[in-house]
Amino acid sequence: GITSTNTLIVENAAFAHDRHVIIPEQVGGIPVVGVATAAFQNSQELRSISLPATVTEIGTYAFSRCTNLKNVKFAAPEVALGCEAFSNCGNLKLVDGVAITTRSDRAFYRCYKLEKISATFIGNIYTKTFGNCPELKELSFKNVHFHGEVFWGCRGLETLYFDENSSLVIFSKLLF
Repeated sequence: GITSTNTLIVENAAFAHDRHVIIPEQVGGIPVVGVATAAFQNSQELRSISLPATVTEIGTYAFSRCTNLKNVKFAAPEVALGCEAFSNCGNLKLVDGVAITTRSDRAFYRCYKLEKISATFIGNIYTKTFGNCPELKELSFKNVHFHGEVFWGCRGLETLYFDENSSLVIFSKLLF
């Protein structure tokens, strides 16, 4: 769908039944900048998605309940995730990117098999962003502010990396 006269966002119609999706940087000379709200929600076919450097926004529920999605690759220097962008992706194992910010709660909620996010999280990290992701072992943060129960149900979490600009809060019920 066209979001303005000079940008496009991905909607589900073109890719609804593909297994391995590679989003192009542009279509007809117009840059692709985002994935629409609920664009791939409930897709049972989707196994992997690769997003170009032009895509910097992932909409609310964009990939929610894509139960067979295993790999996500972001090429943009920074990607913003909407509420529950990847929630309930029970087979998601790897997310690869540079920097991720969240716009709302539960971005990776109930991603039971999520093992690795190769990206640094920046800015606000909202409630249950990683809620019930028991296979996550480590995460990196830069200049972050945590909201409630960010790591709720992350019983496998071993290491958190912070830069010098992050204010580390006492690990308590606020985070877990």
